[in-house]
Amino acid sequence: MHMKKILTTLILSATIISISVANNNLGSEIKTGNIYPNPANQFINVPVNLKSAGKLEVYNILGELVLTQMIPENTTMLIVNTSDLASGSYITYVVSDDFKGGSHKFTVNHSN
Repeated sequence: MHMKKILTTLILSATIISISVANNNLGSEIKTGNIYPNPANQFINVPVNLKSAGKLEVYNILGELVLTQMIPENTTMLIVNTSDLASGSYITYVVSDDFKGGSHKFTVNHSN
């Protein structure tokens, strides 16, 4: 429920476009301002720097988890297939043993 509240806050606040979170004590970081392409059609590239394995969660604007993708350890760039997502707005969230957080809003547009 806490995650749904965070996602709702991010969606409703027009001034919040991206949030970068780093945990330097644990050595992991997600850089959220550079997810591309945005809007996406078939995929997005998500730059991450995770020392341990983790997962990327994608939530729709209702706060529902719609996609989970595993992140192997020592990953710097994650390619996420968005072809099965409906056109609309989404938020990513990263979870690993040594890092939780980092979110970014992106849009999927299949009208091209």
